[in-house]
Amino acid sequence: MAKKRKQKVVRQVDHVETMGRDLKRVALWVAISVGVTAVIAAVVRSTT
Repeated sequence: MAKKRKQKVVRQVDHVETMGRDLKRVALWVAISVGVTAVIAAVVRSTT
């Protein structure tokens, strides 16, 4: 008896949802980067 092969399920990708999720992730990283840069600038400015 031959084994039955499972058929691969083709998942539909919602591109708008994926793009929105990626945009949120990028915005979070930009906010973190700007915050860290502002803190470093404030520290450097206060020490000079």
